[in-house]
Amino acid sequence: MTLDEAPKNELLDRFRQYFETCEPVVFSYAFGSFINSAQFRDIDIGVYLVEPVKLQVIGRLQYELQDLVDTFLMNNNYVSEYIVDPMDPFSGVPVDVVVMNDLPDVNPELSQDILNDSICLKQAVDEDLQLTYRLRSLHQFEDTRYLRALSEGALRKRLKEKRFGDRNYES
Repeated sequence: MTLDEAPKNELLDRFRQYFETCEPVVFSYAFGSFINSAQFRDIDIGVYLVEPVKLQVIGRLQYELQDLVDTFLMNNNYVSEYIVDPMDPFSGVPVDVVVMNDLPDVNPELSQDILNDSICLKQAVDEDLQLTYRLRSLHQFEDTRYLRALSEGALRKRLKEKRFGDRNYES
């Protein structure tokens, strides 16, 4: 999909308005191709949630953000191009919600990508919490740099030798 800057900014403002009253979300970011290029196929939203993280909260966020995007597209006459079935709320441009709470431990590279190349949609009321998260993410990223390089090197070697997917043990 392609959107000019004005509709993109309007959609970002709608996200900001949504998150203003969304209590389970402590802070949030838009990231990925939606903010970095003229063309995108989905909209990535990173959210840090109030603990404990509940699956129902994530599902509700996913549904409400998708509805926000679909409504925006329909109201701005993008429906014929991007909404396959106007009665199906998930047939348009998908919204991917990434829960950031444990992301530095699970995927420090993605956590850093979100923090370094994003647009903040909601700031934490407790600025120390958001800063602590940034520091934790950076520490995990730096602490795992060597291991990630080893893993990438091993993968490249297997690909070069056409052994990707081969098991490393005898059956």
